[in-house]
Amino acid sequence: FEAGRIRAEMKKLARTKQKEGFHVEPQIEQQAKQLLRDAGPLLNMPSLASPHNILVTQTELQSIEIAQPQARNMANQIFGGFLMRRACELAWATAYAFAGERPLFYEVDQVQFSMPVHVGDLLNFHSRVLYTTLKEELPGFVSGFEEERSKNIPLVSVQVEAWVVAPSTTSAKLSNQFYFTFACPGNTPTRRILPSNMEEARTMAWRMAADQEQENDDRKRK
Repeated sequence: FEAGRIRAEMKKLARTKQKEGFHVEPQIEQQAKQLLRDAGPLLNMPSLASPHNILVTQTELQSIEIAQPQARNMANQIFGGFLMRRACELAWATAYAFAGERPLFYEVDQVQFSMPVHVGDLLNFHSRVLYTTLKEELPGFVSGFEEERSKNIPLVSVQVEAWVVAPSTTSAKLSNQFYFTFACPGNTPTRRILPSNMEEARTMAWRMAADQEQENDDRKRK
C-alpha cells in the first residue's frame, strides 16, 4: 500500500510538471540526445541506414469517432473505461501492424486523464510505438508461448493519445494518454524505434526510464 501511495504521488507530480512545463532530468536529456544521434543516419541517409531501425513516425496509426451517449457515466461525461478500451484496441492494432504477428496484451503501463470528454465530442485516437525491448523471461505470463520460446520475448511499448477535436472552432485538446505493452509470442525480431526530433526523443527516454524504475521496484518487492 505504501509503494502504491508513493507511485500515485509521483504520477500526480509528473502530471503537474507536464502542465507547467518542467526541466527535463539530466539523465533523460542525455539519453534523448543519444537517441537522436542514433537516428541521424536514418534521417539523413535512409537508403544507407540500418534496416533494423525505423522512425517512430513510421509506426503511427489513428482512428476517429464521435462520443456516443451510451458511453456516458453518471456525471454525463464519457466513461473512462470506454476510452481505455478504444485506446487499447488501437494500441493492439499498432503493435500487430508493427510486429507482423498477433501480439499478446502484457500490461497497462500508465493512464493520464487530463480533461473530460463529453457526448458529441469528436475523438481522434493517435498511436505510435515508442520503443521495443527483449525480456529475458516473463514469470507467470506463459499464455500463448511455447515452452522453448518463453525466453528473450520481444516487448512492444505503445503510446495512445486521445484528442478532442472541434473543427468548428479549429481547436484540438489532449484529453488522455495511455501506455500499453504487448508481447510477441512468436519471438519475431522487432526493429529498433528511433525519434525524428527532440520532443519524440524525450518522450521515449522518459518512458524507458519510467518502465525501468517500475521494474526495479518490482524486483525489490520480490
